[in-house]
Amino acid sequence: MSLLVDRLLKKQDPGYPLLTEDGTQWTLSELREKAARLASTLQAKGIQPGDRVAIMFMNQKEYLVSFFAILFAGA
Repeated sequence: MSLLVDRLLKKQDPGYPLLTEDGTQWTLSELREKAARLASTLQAKGIQPGDRVAIMFMNQKEYLVSFFAILFAGA
């Protein structure tokens, strides 16, 4: 699943403005970079492919980072 998500994100324009919140704008490539860093951290802390991971965030941009990071980690 993580390979599929990564391929889909790579096909899009990396400079595409994905979201704007509180005057801060994130591009698709910024989201990918942040998610990849968090995925590495999750794996270093023992998250493995197939694990179940819960996300508890309000509707905010960090939810997207966490969501994609979990997919990149294979969980």
